[in-house]
Amino acid sequence: MATEVFNPPINPSFAWDVTDRYSTIQNEPDRGHRITRARRDRKLRAIELRWENANQATFEYLRAFSDFHLGAAVSFFYDLPCVDLYTPGPAFFPTGLLAQGAGGALADGTYNLRYTFENANGETLAAPREQLVIAAGGGTASIVWTMPPRLPSDATLFGLYTSLDPAVETKQTTNANPNSVETITALASTGALPTVNAMQGRLTATFTDQPRYRLVASGVWVAELTILELLA
Repeated sequence: MATEVFNPPINPSFAWDVTDRYSTIQNEPDRGHRITRARRDRKLRAIELRWENANQATFEYLRAFSDFHLGAAVSFFYDLPCVDLYTPGPAFFPTGLLAQGAGGALADGTYNLRYTFENANGETLAAPREQLVIAAGGGTASIVWTMPPRLPSDATLFGLYTSLDPAVETKQTTNANPNSVETITALASTGALPTVNAMQGRLTATFTDQPRYRLVASGVWVAELTILELLA
């Protein structure tokens, strides 16, 4: 069965309550030390949605959708309708990801590198700039770029940007595989850095708790639903 998209006739009202849920495993060996590690490789988001003064058609959609998906514990897709909730751009450039390689055509110099997250809907803002100095390459050097260890839940690709001039960093390629290695042997000019966060997020989610509905006037409802992101 195809996964349905949660698409109510009216978007929920503000404010939205969003909880980022992280999970770690802790072990306590001798001498009071504590060892921690991540239980899963990314956070899960719980989002509380509320419709103020929803009309009858919206109420009927919400109730029918939640009756089926909550009662049967069936997951669904939800395209976040607000750009402020989309996955933000990378907050930093992880260390140890860049190295000088051979087999390319890059001249010696200081190279500026940044990366973004993206999916089919668009691309985030870029990470802060990192620099790699290529020296004694004799014009045959390359940049060996190890991808960050994970993509956030909404993203499917890393966008890789490189230049010698930090004012005109340009897109070189994309990569879909965390922890893989991308080798840049020559500079391309396929696109400029994004200036806005345009990556629309899509959650794979299920409902948690019980929905709440309040009839405040004839055909006018207040509805509250909580959805929880899944790892799928």
